[in-house]
Amino acid sequence: MGLITLGPVVISATFIGYLVGGVAGAVIASIGIFTPIYLGVVVAGRWFVRHRANPQVKAFVKGATAAAAGAIGGATVVLTGQAVVDYRTAGVALVALGLLWRFKVKEPYIVGLGAIAGLLLHQSLPDHNGVVYISAKADYATRALLALAAAGGGPITGEVLAREQGLPLKFLENTLTALRRSGLLETQRGTDGGYRLARPADRITVADIMRPLDGPLAEVRGEKPEAAVYSGPAEHLRDVWVAVRAALRGVLETVTLADIVAGELPPVVRDLLDRPGAWERRSVSASEPVGPPRTAPRRARPQR
Repeated sequence: MGLITLGPVVISATFIGYLVGGVAGAVIASIGIFTPIYLGVVVAGRWFVRHRANPQVKAFVKGATAAAAGAIGGATVVLTGQAVVDYRTAGVALVALGLLWRFKVKEPYIVGLGAIAGLLLHQSLPDHNGVVYISAKADYATRALLALAAAGGGPITGEVLAREQGLPLKFLENTLTALRRSGLLETQRGTDGGYRLARPADRITVADIMRPLDGPLAEVRGEKPEAAVYSGPAEHLRDVWVAVRAALRGVLETVTLADIVAGELPPVVRDLLDRPGAWERRSVSASEPVGPPRTAPRRARPQR
């Protein structure tokens, strides 16, 4: 395939290699896909040019081209399902298709422009409609690890985990690979192989799962809450953002896989669940502050 469509194949191989094995995987995949291409061009290129009018050579090239188109189309479908996950990534994909189809822009430039667009969109637009967002990756990964915890830690194959939890296999496999690199999972080869927990279920918290997949639990414009600097009436806003992170930590760093499987959540979580309105969705419109009544006047904060 690389002899026919060098750019897309090498780019795809590098990207897939990175998803599977990080930077080392990308380098190995690039070398593995480019070396046969190079040898084929150097060794067989002149022979193809000399005999390109031969009917058998033409038939061979047509068949190889058709197979390459089918393989690239299949890879495109798989990558699209994994990469195009919201309206922003769909927009980037449509613009890239237009640049390639209408203006014949080279693939490396399209990939570079897409990467820049992703960075700009990530910084300028909210990632979600809710205040606290639990990504599909975090949800799928937690469900898969809970299945492993319920089975004594594994091993269980990705196919079984996906089937039991009703999850897309390819997406789940990529997510589990990221957790394996972070040290939460191990893989076992052989007929009885699969994924298994790298440590006991009572030592893996929900926060341990979320951070390798989505990054910090709370950020302010991509920075740590304590790094935010405000002045004037917003001077103490940083304290609120730090408190939000502390609240998230209080739940996500406390609840373990073993707690969820056993249905025995920590007291701090049960108290939150018992609060009035905990199970109700708030409207977008402004509402009165919800919380325990204050029994004492608020103390003035010391000047900083």
